[in-house]
Amino acid sequence: MRQKRWTRFANVDSLDEYYRLLARGKRPLAETICLTPRDEMFECVMLGLRLVRGMERTKFSSRFGLDVAEAYPLAMEKLRKRGWVNETEDAISLNRIGLDLQNEALGFFM
Repeated sequence: MRQKRWTRFANVDSLDEYYRLLARGKRPLAETICLTPRDEMFECVMLGLRLVRGMERTKFSSRFGLDVAEAYPLAMEKLRKRGWVNETEDAISLNRIGLDLQNEALGFFM
């Protein structure tokens, strides 16, 4: 069974409006976005690879039904060629160079 979809929220810009809405018992939301499955995958990769320990392959595959290397073969190949990634059976992480260049590394997944 598919897990619940992820949702991204953005609050209103104005602090006055923010407090007004809270005072009326309402959520101060300007925008609500339901993420697509592909967006959810990217969020998992982005959040996981920012961690020194990296991301657990089993968590990704149990959520999305495939390994991160299968979901993003070109991105993984670029990371491998540059020598920025550590891969084990259990996890994928950016190495020291990859962490220093993580914005560029994560761009490969977009």
